[in-house]
Amino acid sequence: DQTHSQRWVLAIGLVLQSVGLSLVPVMLNTAAAPTRTALAYGVALAMGTSGSFCSNVRSTVYAEYYGRKYLGLAQSLASSLTVFGSAIGPFPFGLAKDVTGSFALAFRVAGVFPLLAAFTVLAFGRRGEQPGHGDAKTRGNYGAV
Repeated sequence: DQTHSQRWVLAIGLVLQSVGLSLVPVMLNTAAAPTRTALAYGVALAMGTSGSFCSNVRSTVYAEYYGRKYLGLAQSLASSLTVFGSAIGPFPFGLAKDVTGSFALAFRVAGVFPLLAAFTVLAFGRRGEQPGHGDAKTRGNYGAV
């Protein structure tokens, strides 16, 4: 079922994001240059792959959950929340750096949130049938993810 596969793809992307964020403190505390470089590549690979997984699912989920009629509204609200999160996101990282002298704690804490989101998507990410949403008139065939 398409919704089931979307949930798994999104959950995998979120777990990869958690791994990438959690590797940053390890990378920052590693003295050996070759190991630090390898960890930097690992972080980049995990975060890049995570972005690919999540971006691909995002487009289809909005259409599947809200239908084409409300697709623009759903995408614009999500984009606004993304910009808002990007604006306030640096504050807790700066605060952690000021208090602890390092970004390590901030990255460790930040790594927990995508992991919680992945479990939430798998446990509660089922869509109930709603009148007017997801029927043949409002939903296009966006293909399985």
